[in-house]
Amino acid sequence: MAFPLKGNTSTNWQSPSYNLPMWINGFSIVNKTVGVVGVDVYLIAADSSENWIAAYGMSICPGNMYYQNRSIPLLATETIKVVTNGSVDYNFTLDNMPIVSNEYNL
Repeated sequence: MAFPLKGNTSTNWQSPSYNLPMWINGFSIVNKTVGVVGVDVYLIAADSSENWIAAYGMSICPGNMYYQNRSIPLLATETIKVVTNGSVDYNFTLDNMPIVSNEYNL
């Protein structure tokens, strides 16, 4: 069952971690300011390494948005982080990752 993870930030925002793996089934970042904002979107791994899931150092013009609709795995040990220098709305669509049985019982 898909659910939204959305809000607004003007500096840094980091999602809570979940105890199950999820799919990020698309997200959008909307510029809410009158000027251009810089935005980076990362997955933060358990070892605190940052992995970009959007173009690095992207700029979004006033009233415009960045949208990505590919599915990205979000492990139970990972979080999402948005870093910006202006006010942006973020909206991530998360969905449970199906449990796959292991027929070999490994």
